[in-house]
Amino acid sequence: MYESVETPSTRTESFRIKTLFRALPKLLASAAVLFPISAATLHAELPTDLEIQSSRLSMNAYGANLNDHETGYIKSLIAKDYPTPSIILHGIGRGLPINDIVYHLVKSDPESGLEIYQQAMDLLPSLPGWVCEQSIASKNRFYERYSASQLGASKSIQAVAGKYFSTSARLNGMSNSKGELQVNIDELLEIANREKKGSNGDAWWYKSAKNPSTPQLPILISLYQKDKHVVVDADVEALKQHKASGTNTLPVKFIYNAENLLPTSHVEPAVAKAMRSRIGGVSLANYAGGRYIDTNDNRTSASEVLYIYDAQRLRVTPPREWRQLDHHVNAKTSELMALFPIPEKSSIPGNKGNKIARQLKNNGFEKPVMITVYGDTMERWIDDAEWVAVANSLGVKYIPAVFFYHETERYTCDSPAACGAGICGSALAAGAGIGTCKPVVYPPPPSSSQD
Repeated sequence: MYESVETPSTRTESFRIKTLFRALPKLLASAAVLFPISAATLHAELPTDLEIQSSRLSMNAYGANLNDHETGYIKSLIAKDYPTPSIILHGIGRGLPINDIVYHLVKSDPESGLEIYQQAMDLLPSLPGWVCEQSIASKNRFYERYSASQLGASKSIQAVAGKYFSTSARLNGMSNSKGELQVNIDELLEIANREKKGSNGDAWWYKSAKNPSTPQLPILISLYQKDKHVVVDADVEALKQHKASGTNTLPVKFIYNAENLLPTSHVEPAVAKAMRSRIGGVSLANYAGGRYIDTNDNRTSASEVLYIYDAQRLRVTPPREWRQLDHHVNAKTSELMALFPIPEKSSIPGNKGNKIARQLKNNGFEKPVMITVYGDTMERWIDDAEWVAVANSLGVKYIPAVFFYHETERYTCDSPAACGAGICGSALAAGAGIGTCKPVVYPPPPSSSQD
């Protein structure tokens, strides 16, 4: 068992680090000004770790690493022999979680893994809680990448799914119109037909405004760790038409969903199960008294999506492209009026209200209304509330809605970040020879009259 081992070099480095503590707030503030913290870089993999879903490129790329640029910069600092504490603080200033920074530091110099780990632990009490990234298990954070050639003759969806479900390994493919893999159309049909016959019926994670008879390429294949589901983003009849035209293979792109994601079509049964459980019950009073929670109507409601996140932190997979009206649910207008503070139609300036009304009458919604949920407090907000008000006045019954999730895991007042286990896991994953680390446990800070 690894206890805390102090060497002359770590004592010196520890002293240097402690001299930085008083200046840390200014350092972090300066770093945030010079290198603004992009919330989209807080997690690496899309859509599994997607926190801010606002980049058109990220929606189209699905699986591209949002923080490649930032980690590349960190690697350049490592190559230039900048001191470890400076690299850690600089990376945090650019929005990277400490687990990722430690991983890349140790990966570049495994022999110094012990020192890097200790330096990160020394810094930890003075860092904000969001750097911890506690919502993602460290064992799943850094995963094996492999090429299509390593699949051998079995270049199939099931082969890729099997690797992901068993070891979290992911296909290292390019995110473009050609997809990551050409697969046999018969396999796509087999999986799509199997979905329809499943206990939950046809599986899906978003609804598209486009004609289903023309599947978008590459076809997205969503893999779910939670229940080992494989979901094909294509209509069965459209696939049959492709086959009838002589098409034998189609390009696919894989989406990797960790344990906390599920298809939108599976929300209702998950809610039903959660409501039967005596553990972690959630009050229906928070969701319009439960008036829009009906797990037998085969229509996923906004309340149900919010409920399952509150009860079990389960999220729905982001849609392909919400800017083109892809959405999670068609929420009842009356439900949105009950869940959110929607203004009176009369309070909307005349010109603006008339413009919204013309748009709704002529073309409908140009994009889904956006529901944002803050997991730390379960507060929620709705964008385009005025559109909901005008739609209600026009008698619109259903409104497309998309969900965005945020968990900063920020600690109040002077409470330190407390993610030693994650740092330990990252260091070990990168090859640090430090045995089984036992993270230092810091006492809570003294109470303050300013809290």
